Amino acid sequence: MDGESKPGLAMTANIYTIIAAIAQLAAIAVGLRLQARTISTEDTTVQALIGVPNIAYSLSFQPVPTIITSKAATRGGNSLGLTAADGNLFNLLLTVSWDTQADDALIDQQAKALFDQSETMAKQMGLYNEYLYLNYAAPWQDPISGCDAAVKAQLQAVSKKYDPRGVFQTQVPGGFKVFT
Repeated sequence: MDGESKPGLAMTANIYTIIAAIAQLAAIAVGLRLQARTISTEDTTVQALIGVPNIAYSLSFQPVPTIITSKAATRGGNSLGLTAADGNLFNLLLTVSWDTQADDALIDQQAKALFDQSETMAKQMGLYNEYLYLNYAAPWQDPISGCDAAVKAQLQAVSKKYDPRGVFQTQVPGGFKVFT
């Protein structure tokens, strides 16, 4: 898109979805105080974005209760190593849409600031978990780094088995790579 809206056409460019279960977009143990502090931090973020034309902004807390993670264990487990032992968690999902590419850097900066501050609060409160929900991780996040060594080795073994020439690791742009 050229960043300009055309007369008579509705346009939403740059749908930007990030999940950060508060960290580099990491999942965090549920804590009402943490949620309240995150909402307060988000309010500051929103204030910095008031001048962005046609912005739509949503912050969601998505629960990941142990009832879900315990069921995964009976079906082979979570491919990124999340287990019921991690406790009740939540993902923090930020969804923002706006009209022009001129605002990309500001929105990216504010999103990063929100997640950095939320991660710091989670660590201070003893609620931090490195797990990142892979499907919603932002390009500046690394959900693979939140995996322990055994999980990363398993991901690499699966990659070697089903993609022995490394096409998806070396020739396909984007995505998160397991050999970095």
